[in-house]
Amino acid sequence: MCTLTIPIPDEILTAAKMSQDEAIKDMKTAFACQMFKDHRLPLWQSAKICDMDKFEFAGFLTRNKIPVIDYSVGELEQEVAMLEQMHQFIHRG
Repeated sequence: MCTLTIPIPDEILTAAKMSQDEAIKDMKTAFACQMFKDHRLPLWQSAKICDMDKFEFAGFLTRNKIPVIDYSVGELEQEVAMLEQMHQFIHRG
């Protein structure tokens, strides 16, 4: 496991009324959210950064108005077309 060190002056944590553990948790969560939003990591890996399972992380994203499913119009059209093809295959005569 990789360990990152980010020096933050004590007075910053004091001003923010945060403990070191709270700051670490918030930074890990912010990093995980950004990696997920940027499509750099999937849901399960982003959740792992925060010590959450994928369902907890999906709930966290939803509560913070971050889309869990983020399809472009083209990707959604491809999914719909694939589902239509599957439907036709299953129900063909």
